[in-house]
Amino acid sequence: MIILFVSECEHNAFKLSRRILNKYATQLGRRTWMARLSEEGLRDIYAELKSKVTRQMSVSCHRVRGNNRTTLEWIIGTRKHFNNEGVFAFSWTKRDMLQTVIEPTPQERAARYLTELAGLFHDLGKANRLFQNKLSKNASTGEPLRHEYVSWLMLEKILGQLPDDTTWIERLADYSTLHPRLEAAFADGYYTDAAQLERLWRDIQGNNDPTLDTKVHDLPLPNINNTPLLHHLAWLILSHHRLPQGAIQRDGKALLRAGSHIHRPFTHDVFLECLQPMADKKALWSDNPWWTQQVAAKATQLQHLMRANPELNLSAPNWIPFIAHYCRTMLMLGDHFVSKQNTQQCFTGDKKAAKPLYFANTNRAKGCMAATLNEHLRGVGKESGSLFRLGLRLLDTLPGITPEALPDGLRQIHKHTDSPFYWQDDACQKIKERVKDGIQDSGFFGIVLARTGAGKTRACARLMAQLSPRVRYNLALGLRTLTLQSGTAYRDELKLDDKQVSTLVGSELARRLHEINLETSGSESATSDNLDDHAIDGMEDVDLDLPPQLQTLLATEPKKRLLLTAPILVSTVDYLVAAANPNRSRHLYASLRLMTADLVLDEVDAYSEEDLIVLGKLVYLCGLFGRKVLLASATIPPALAEQFFAAYATGYTQYCARKQQEPRLFAGWFADQASLSRLEKCSSEEAFNRTHGNITQQLVEQLQGETAKRQAALLELPTTKPATTYIQSHKTVDLSPVFAAVLAQCHTFHQQHAMIDPQTGKRVSIGLVRWSNTEPCWRFAEYLLQHEPTPDQPDHRVLCYHAKLLPVVRFEVEKQLDVMLKRKDEAEFLQHPLVRQALDSSPAQDIMLVVSATPIEEIGRDHDFDWAIIEPSSTRAIIQTAGRVRRHRPTTANTQNIALLSTTVRGYKGNDKAFCYPGVESDGYALKQHQTHAVYDLALLIQNIDARSLLSQEQAQSAAITTLEHRKLRDWLSGTAKRQDSHIGLQNFIKSPAMALSDYHAKHNRFRRAHSNLLFWLDAENQWYCREEIKHTFETVEIKPPKPENIPTSRYLCEWNVEALYTKLKSQLFADKEETLARQQLMSIESACYSDTDKNHTLRYHALLGMYRLR
Repeated sequence: MIILFVSECEHNAFKLSRRILNKYATQLGRRTWMARLSEEGLRDIYAELKSKVTRQMSVSCHRVRGNNRTTLEWIIGTRKHFNNEGVFAFSWTKRDMLQTVIEPTPQERAARYLTELAGLFHDLGKANRLFQNKLSKNASTGEPLRHEYVSWLMLEKILGQLPDDTTWIERLADYSTLHPRLEAAFADGYYTDAAQLERLWRDIQGNNDPTLDTKVHDLPLPNINNTPLLHHLAWLILSHHRLPQGAIQRDGKALLRAGSHIHRPFTHDVFLECLQPMADKKALWSDNPWWTQQVAAKATQLQHLMRANPELNLSAPNWIPFIAHYCRTMLMLGDHFVSKQNTQQCFTGDKKAAKPLYFANTNRAKGCMAATLNEHLRGVGKESGSLFRLGLRLLDTLPGITPEALPDGLRQIHKHTDSPFYWQDDACQKIKERVKDGIQDSGFFGIVLARTGAGKTRACARLMAQLSPRVRYNLALGLRTLTLQSGTAYRDELKLDDKQVSTLVGSELARRLHEINLETSGSESATSDNLDDHAIDGMEDVDLDLPPQLQTLLATEPKKRLLLTAPILVSTVDYLVAAANPNRSRHLYASLRLMTADLVLDEVDAYSEEDLIVLGKLVYLCGLFGRKVLLASATIPPALAEQFFAAYATGYTQYCARKQQEPRLFAGWFADQASLSRLEKCSSEEAFNRTHGNITQQLVEQLQGETAKRQAALLELPTTKPATTYIQSHKTVDLSPVFAAVLAQCHTFHQQHAMIDPQTGKRVSIGLVRWSNTEPCWRFAEYLLQHEPTPDQPDHRVLCYHAKLLPVVRFEVEKQLDVMLKRKDEAEFLQHPLVRQALDSSPAQDIMLVVSATPIEEIGRDHDFDWAIIEPSSTRAIIQTAGRVRRHRPTTANTQNIALLSTTVRGYKGNDKAFCYPGVESDGYALKQHQTHAVYDLALLIQNIDARSLLSQEQAQSAAITTLEHRKLRDWLSGTAKRQDSHIGLQNFIKSPAMALSDYHAKHNRFRRAHSNLLFWLDAENQWYCREEIKHTFETVEIKPPKPENIPTSRYLCEWNVEALYTKLKSQLFADKEETLARQQLMSIESACYSDTDKNHTLRYHALLGMYRLR
């Protein structure tokens, strides 16, 4: 290939570049070189220049393509001399440019004034006898009524009866009458009227009633139609700590209940104390005039705004989401900021004054009073307004990657149309052509439909780089392993540095093990030197010019700081979902991240229906904040694509209404065949659904014409009633007939797909047996370890892989499988130490390697098996597991290489629901038959296993289970599911804005729902301990310890010494840590509990096979 080099280096860097380039190329001019090079030669030049790079260096490399075209390959050093295509800037002008200031709209200004007023009133209810006595004792006792409820009751009494918003705004804006009004309101010595007192006490008395949550009164909020501004103000005050309790009427109308604002039991005297001022203290408004001045000033500003904009409709439902998700966030941040500042000091005023002041909080460390209530309220009013203004321009403040700073991996690279990655160039070019149409400043919802191996990770990054003038987005994944792998790929393949990309996972151990794995595989450059940081890898030490409020709040919060500041954040999705369920303050920084960064959701269809509702709310919030969304999945069902687009479009329409601009929304579909990619403006949900249906139909037709790499067979299991057996005195179903049938199929597949080892002449194959749950996975591995093959059968070795292995064992299993099953070179597979050991140590002519695994093998592992046997829990499970067969070997399947069990293990046991836990069957969603041939389209699977039935509902009509999967997903997202309450789907949330005002929707849709977590850990004496995690704290619990199983391990693929593995990893990771703490990390097994009965099951444990519950 012909290559051109241009050196625009300065000073000594020019001499250095000239010396390097002259070794490889002919100098055509003072700063131009040309050479005919191979790919390897070009890589050598790049490496040598890169090793000598300085701030003065600037070398561009262009490749000649055809008669009249060149393409930029790379630029080393500064890019200031070239544009994005590598064209030299022969002249440039420098001048001062004023940044365009975008004025807030009237709606935004009104919302800001409301937020500031809420800050001025939010803790007014702390000025009562009970709360002040609690502060003086530095105690953490509860109160009959939460102080925010008392705050609203006080404001309600101050304002009196109100026909409209104009009246109450006038009353607060009139500074001359405000003080007398305050004095008169509480002249009777109570913060509410007699009728309210009676009703509140009635609810407090119902204290021991377990059904109180449904009987408690509704919050006394103003009518949103008559006084919408006052309604929003009241709600902000009431929700600044936690969302109000919610309920739904039969007609679907959302209600706000007082349940989360009432505590019990309390006596009547204590109840009255929280609604009475202290006679010996100055009234808040008598302390000094600052507070009342601020209240009147903000009310006056709101009054002037309303008069100047009489058309302002603040009762519109579209206003509620902005109040709920933006104003509340800024109010809470302001409260946190002021409280953090104040509680670091002690009150220095006159503590012995005749009438002391009311206080807002204490310095618990020193046991002294901190800020006065007057000071705190004024501070929160001011800072919440400041944060509100900051939030509207926060995107421009936080770090992002500018076009000139993009690494080569994210730049437009023109590949030949025959390249398997040409579709990425085509997709980026389609976006680039739409820049003139304003795509970078518009809404965008896209789907990457590329299959595994087509470069989906790189494609998503390149698309996001084209979609925005400054690259700033979240890559959210479902698994820690995938997250860490993606973070490494961003650094290694895309050449992003630690200032541009950061990785965040919830497990410190997972990150450290990943780094050790990289070091042992020779990828030290991808690891972080900061091993002391908790699950963080990235730019946490970079000095950023953050706003002072955020600097203070994030000073001791490295994970939250990273969450907010990283230009590209690769994280598990758990870090963002808090924004969708903002009950308490855990959502604050996740919300700030969503406000300021686009979103990429990888493998979005890998979640449960309930999880998808939460993720759909994330997509909605991205639209509400004007951000872009990209989904990535080769098997995305139509219901998921349509409902997520509807969520995004609803949010983006509300964003445009707030910004007073016409909605302009683009939708993109990007497949690994460039001819199927499309980018267009979408004016409606119907237009999107129509286009999506056309594209998926084309994809289905393309898949139908492809040659088959995987063909399925049906493995018939015994149909006789299963016998029972006893394990540790526990009665259970005997699964040995199932295991015998599976082993026989393993033998058949081995004979058909084994390869010959040139060194020994022996035949070897490696296969996957995928089970839905840990129990059959564990017991099948046990069965193989105890099975002695006959002379006419292959010898076998087994490896057990599931989530309930000790971390030291799982780390070793994954490390060995990741190297062994790359399979891009069969010689390397045969030379792998474990394969070599099995071949050399066995006298048999045939060696069969079997991996018994659970669904953790389906996603995130780049493994390539010769064959697989699958317990068919769902259509997606079959497709995902099939993708692990001949993954890197594109040869056509001449014979069947996948077998499906004729029913699930639950079906074999005779359970009413066979396809569940995991699977589609649940209450209201049952299959009439539980045989594989009756619920799947076997003719389609025998022909080829691919994504057709998931991409198109029409393709699924011949398979009862796939049809049920499509219907259940659509029902859950649309809110018509057969659940206890049908008003809690994604559509209910986005079409009913009032849903965001309570905890109801969040409480009924929890991400990765579990009752609690049990952590089992093993000490040096082989003694088991257990702790239960409830609300992020661990408590020791009594549990029957599992007995060590005596199982022969000679046929285990590798007989690791578990204690030796632990000692090695402890020295690498926790050398300075206490033994108990180290063992709780490395010798522990975490298990989710979905009910209290899960704590009482008998456990089985083996060092190499892990643990499972006997049910």
